[in-house]
Amino acid sequence: MDDLHDDLLNQILVRLPAKSIVRFKSVSKTWCSLLENPRFVSEHLNLNKKKRHLLIIQSKYKYLDRLCLLHDQTLVPYQDLFPPMPPSVRSPCLRVHIHDGLLCLVDCTCTDYGITLWNPATREFRLVPKICHGNIPPTEVRYQFTGFGSDSWSSEYKVIQCYFYHDSITKRAVEPSRHFVYCLSTNSWRELKGKHVEAAISFPNITRSNACVNGVHYWVGFKFEDGYNCILAFHFSTEVYEFIDVPISTRLAKGHLLRFPEDRISLWIQNSTDDFGDVWLLNNDVNYKGQYFWTKLLSIDQFPQLGRMLRFWNNEVFVHLRNGRRVLLCNLEAEKYQEVEIKIEKDWHLSGIYTYEESLFPIAYRN
Repeated sequence: MDDLHDDLLNQILVRLPAKSIVRFKSVSKTWCSLLENPRFVSEHLNLNKKKRHLLIIQSKYKYLDRLCLLHDQTLVPYQDLFPPMPPSVRSPCLRVHIHDGLLCLVDCTCTDYGITLWNPATREFRLVPKICHGNIPPTEVRYQFTGFGSDSWSSEYKVIQCYFYHDSITKRAVEPSRHFVYCLSTNSWRELKGKHVEAAISFPNITRSNACVNGVHYWVGFKFEDGYNCILAFHFSTEVYEFIDVPISTRLAKGHLLRFPEDRISLWIQNSTDDFGDVWLLNNDVNYKGQYFWTKLLSIDQFPQLGRMLRFWNNEVFVHLRNGRRVLLCNLEAEKYQEVEIKIEKDWHLSGIYTYEESLFPIAYRN
């Protein structure tokens, strides 16, 4: 009977919002133990993935000042629902990576790129230790890119950080680039070398377009040795980079990665000569040595004022209109759209729209 009671209690609690579960931890040690059990945390996350919300991040010329949640599909006016950001986050210029309800906030105003991991649902955060660059010539960081995700084998959360350097006197590049991976469980960094980073050496130009799906983080970059754009992918499980060719017809065009429903990766190519563009879907042929290939998902020619695609959502897509303050949710096949009440004055005020699900994963430091 006790086992039946515990199982029933588990099934009730796991369906509650994270905010309620956090409060219930103080009921008793038994409840606290249950609610912090990794299996319970994982089950709660999987249920929340089925009812994802939209996280809207707005800024005013690099000043991140608003994080809002859009809860349902009715596109009702949204409001600020997130708790205050961690006190460690004071930077006017942040890059945000979101995975499994956890936010990785990267400070881009200083050369050491401070990182804060934050769980808004539990109000916990962690200051990631600084990377030790060791004994290198007098240099300064020239360029950096970051990825955040989880190991698909062990569910370990990791951060990948790459640095390119140049000499502060001669302004010449210092080779090679250096790559570090941070593991949440050990709270420490390790430098990757050899075969782990071979594919990334020829990618010194990485754009901010990136996404993480199924334990792999993807970036759009320019491969100098071949003279065209490619996708750089980092596998969190094996901690190895690889490059993926983009469709041949799009190699010289600017590409933007978008997370597609069912945890797939798509690439939006906007033609530079007109207002049209194509969206390609990345496929992995598991029956043929895991090779990648692209299929054209759709062509966009009915929205000539399209400024940028923001996010796929329930087989529709959020778009921002060029030279305007309007954000639309478009059904591209039916050629229908509806306006979303997201108020912006300039196009750069909308940093991004992301999918978000509540998580109980313990980040370690409570705000």
